[in-house]
Amino acid sequence: MRDDEGVVNGVSLNYYGGNDDCEADPTQKYWLTVNITCTKDEGTVKFVSMTDDLCHPTLNYLSNKGCPVFTFYALTQFLDDYYYLWGAALIVIGLGLAIWGNKAVNVVIFLVTTIAVFIVLGTIFFKLFMDKVKEDWAKWVSIAVIVAIGAGAGFLLAKYRKYGIGLLAGWGGVMVGFVITSSFAVGNQYAFYAILVVCAIAMFYLAVKLEETVIILVTSFIGSYAAVRGVSLYVGGFPSETELHNEISSGAVDWETYDKKFYIYLGAILVMTAITALYQRRQAKTLNHSLNEGKEYKKMRR
Repeated sequence: MRDDEGVVNGVSLNYYGGNDDCEADPTQKYWLTVNITCTKDEGTVKFVSMTDDLCHPTLNYLSNKGCPVFTFYALTQFLDDYYYLWGAALIVIGLGLAIWGNKAVNVVIFLVTTIAVFIVLGTIFFKLFMDKVKEDWAKWVSIAVIVAIGAGAGFLLAKYRKYGIGLLAGWGGVMVGFVITSSFAVGNQYAFYAILVVCAIAMFYLAVKLEETVIILVTSFIGSYAAVRGVSLYVGGFPSETELHNEISSGAVDWETYDKKFYIYLGAILVMTAITALYQRRQAKTLNHSLNEGKEYKKMRR
């Protein structure tokens, strides 16, 4: 009997195998896989599912005992400790983007670029250099430097508006892709990333053709998502898209065990997006009408 174990993507893996032939298929040996997916919920181990492979069965469980002591998601762990700060920031920034995004496109480009750079660069930096650092002051200094770098990139893209709008639309497409993959519990890695890429490219293309309309829709959606995500940090029940994808792809979560509270948050995002998009559209029409009247008045004065 061989017994191996490890941790991959937050899933504790245990393998048990031997030299006995499988009765269902004598050409194979018996092999048992036990997946214990990390969850923050306290309590006993929860059985989730079992495969029907008689020779190589797989048992899936949820338990906080499956959480690794050290994780590559060091940035996420640190941010979780100060959820009350990020929750308030997301609500304020989200409402601003959703309601006034089309009126301050350069500000939106600056904010979205800063946040995007912070997420990508912060995740990489914390994974490589800050995983075992315990001092909070060092982490705060690192975050301040990363935010400054993101702000610099945001300033440059806001200055070159054409590229900034493309990035804004592409990032909005990625977020739409996350919502789609979460809504339909997409676990296949290729399908997951293909949906993200296709959504990003599609939104980028539409932004070139229909700039104002796409800006309104993207800022309404991103702002609504950020505001609802901020509320969820206090209420709970809105899983991280990356963590949810890992659970689905590992088999620990399927459609039957999927927490349907996600759809309450999804409904709130869609309703808020529709309301704020209509509001922004009405404000844009009012502004355009005022500008046209101003032009006509100047012609009459001449």
